[in-house]
Amino acid sequence: MDFISIKNNSALPLASVPELDYHTFFEVNTRLMRGDPGRHCATLHGIPEKERVRLLCAIADDATGEIHLSTSVVSRDQVLRSMAGEVPACERFEREIHENFGISYTGHPWLKQYGIRLTGPTGHRRSPAILFTAWKAMNFMR
Repeated sequence: MDFISIKNNSALPLASVPELDYHTFFEVNTRLMRGDPGRHCATLHGIPEKERVRLLCAIADDATGEIHLSTSVVSRDQVLRSMAGEVPACERFEREIHENFGISYTGHPWLKQYGIRLTGPTGHRRSPAILFTAWKAMNFMR
């Protein structure tokens, strides 16, 4: 099985999400999004696991209300093919993975770091874009 599908607003253990080699992970996720405007990357992020990083991709399907999940475990020094080259919406997700874990991508349009390194409450770096959005939301509520 290449991915597992859940309904929106559902949960399942991370261990039940299929783990793919990166080549298959890339092919499955870009194929799901390519040519279907109703499918989009809801998230692509890294989860630290000792010296490696587990990539988790969630593809939302607006027509069915499903979210297709898959993972791939990669080493931090591995150079990966960029999904942003095929699906531009993945650009910021990969950029965040690059900044947080040092993973490099070939074919990525712009791996420039945001320039400010801020640490979140769990010790992981947070991008200024995320913090600015949170700050803006808090000030909007006043």
